Amino acid sequence: MFHLERLHPGLGNKAYKLRPLLLDAGRKQARTLVSVGGAWSNHLYALAILGCQQGFETAAFVRGDDGDLRSAMLEDVQSLGMRLHFLSRSEYRQRGVPAFIDQLMRQYPQGYFIPEGGSNALGVSGAEQIVGVLESAQLGFDQLVLPVGTGGTMAGVLRALRQPCHVIGVSAVKRVEQQQRDIQAWVGARLSDAVTYELIPEVHFGGYASCPPNLVESIKLWEAEFGFELEPVYGAKAMSAVLSMKARGELPGETLLLHTGGLQGRRGFAELN
Repeated sequence: MFHLERLHPGLGNKAYKLRPLLLDAGRKQARTLVSVGGAWSNHLYALAILGCQQGFETAAFVRGDDGDLRSAMLEDVQSLGMRLHFLSRSEYRQRGVPAFIDQLMRQYPQGYFIPEGGSNALGVSGAEQIVGVLESAQLGFDQLVLPVGTGGTMAGVLRALRQPCHVIGVSAVKRVEQQQRDIQAWVGARLSDAVTYELIPEVHFGGYASCPPNLVESIKLWEAEFGFELEPVYGAKAMSAVLSMKARGELPGETLLLHTGGLQGRRGFAELN
């Protein structure tokens, strides 16, 4: 396993995805970084940290109703100066609609909007740098497995890889059609002939953010065996997929699991704390 959270505590893969976005915001003389996410969003957490460090104001439109949401993550980002606004779940489903984003951004005329997860063309270009980090570590692998949220990190990795490799994305959601379309659009014709990939839906543990008792038990066993923490939304489900495929003989040669971060979200699962 290669653990991006250890390289960039609190940031993980967002250290790479958000870097070009914040540079662009600076070039455009934006005052406020504005984004969207849930009550335990790793993306909002990283954005608040980086925005504070680099002198930006930050604001977030959060899924759910004010008063119903009081997570440790939201308390953390508020302590870093992030302003919070709350959207109903039906409003939140419009987060990819340009007209709806324009409406939200009227509150921040000097704002710079960053999509969920930091996944757009610039964010994907930032994620490409992860491959350079792996190459610098001189890690040899035939397969690379990573968890997938919005798909930007996987797209960046696919664009940058040149060595023969099969990339397996383990989705955090049951339906992966939109993720597939987004990844294909971001990668375009930039996929090396030596690289193949597949996206696996989350069908074993109840879907997004679900953490049933059998996953809790597995996480505790893996942590005791391997000596590092996992969170159940992304990393643990990717770990489960790797071990299952290995046991079935589906991963010949060397396999590298990329832990993309997000350990702050573990706090949302009382059974793991």
